[in-house]
Amino acid sequence: MLAPVTSLARFAGIERTFHGALIDARHTTGPGRGGLRKHDPPERLEWAGETPVERAGRPLLEEQRPTCVRLGLALHHGGTRPTPPPRVHYRHPVLGFLVLLLLAGAILVAVGTAMLIRGLRYPPRKTAGVALARGHAADPADLGLDAQPLDLRLAHGHTSPAWLLHGQAPQGPTVVVCHGFGDSRYGAMAAWAPRVLPHANTVLVYDNRGQGDATAPTADGSLGEADDLRAVLGQLLDLHPPATEHGIVLYGYSMGANTVLRAAAALHQHDDPAPLHGLIADSPYRTWDGPVRRLFRHNHWPRWPIVPLAGLLLRMKSRWRDIADVADSLPPGLPVLIISTAGDELVDPADPAAIADAAEQAGCEVDHLALPHGHHLAAYELDEDAYREALTRFFARAAAR
Repeated sequence: MLAPVTSLARFAGIERTFHGALIDARHTTGPGRGGLRKHDPPERLEWAGETPVERAGRPLLEEQRPTCVRLGLALHHGGTRPTPPPRVHYRHPVLGFLVLLLLAGAILVAVGTAMLIRGLRYPPRKTAGVALARGHAADPADLGLDAQPLDLRLAHGHTSPAWLLHGQAPQGPTVVVCHGFGDSRYGAMAAWAPRVLPHANTVLVYDNRGQGDATAPTADGSLGEADDLRAVLGQLLDLHPPATEHGIVLYGYSMGANTVLRAAAALHQHDDPAPLHGLIADSPYRTWDGPVRRLFRHNHWPRWPIVPLAGLLLRMKSRWRDIADVADSLPPGLPVLIISTAGDELVDPADPAAIADAAEQAGCEVDHLALPHGHHLAAYELDEDAYREALTRFFARAAAR
């Protein structure tokens, strides 16, 4: 096995002493393996005859370095063993993989949190073009309704277009409809206002901040929207005197339900002169992340740590107050109608029940229409008769207030 190497050494005039076997003769001296072969040029062996001092002063050629490493020759010159070239050792490959895995996870969490925050702050705007594309009415005249267009100011100086729809009850209250997340006055006018028009003198529909055609750029999860609603009520009393005479009823659905609950509690706490005669909340929820968590669970998305991190960045923990605690601050004697469905995919059915209990403890006249099945905001479609009967009872109590 070593005879070819020895003959080459003698041919080059170099004396060698081998103090060990080859690392693996089969993998180092075979054809194409990088070992010394019979016809290799002498330049590949010339460094072996150098002294250690000479060897230290001249680096190995790239073609020489792997040769001496693979052969593993212990060469002596003058009784001194030359230092072999350093080897690179790769340590802890599993640790490196874990670092990359953690880095990828951190990037995914950051991207997911940013997308959730953007989705909450910038909901899809349902404008006239969107309403027409979906086959919905884009003007009250399309539904045969008589309406007065308004331009309302929101709490922080932004504006919101609105319609004051004429109702069918001259002695009825003015109903202010507050739409939910991702909706606008177009949806409120087409689907929700007709339910209360038979009981109302007028019905006001407007765009919440960050939605529809409102000039405010971002939504605020019913927190800033409640301040906007109070500002709208103040203007309504000046623009529409019958609202002062016959009273106001707030009607909100989904996020709008939380908005009207917050606004009603604030009106009571600040002794606001707005004559509030009742409140209707369809599918309210207690916590800001309740619908978000249920939506993530429904789509099999990871909730932690994206949802808590988004709440921290939005300062929801310090700003949000449990809606059940808000309901506990409603004015005593206020007629309240809570509507919910047991099959709601976004709202825990226990939330509307807890809110109704809190409002009842506050002294309100509470009626809770809870249907045993149905998805989010589907109570009217599931049982229209029960819905209409609940509205009739509610407006009778509101008129007696």
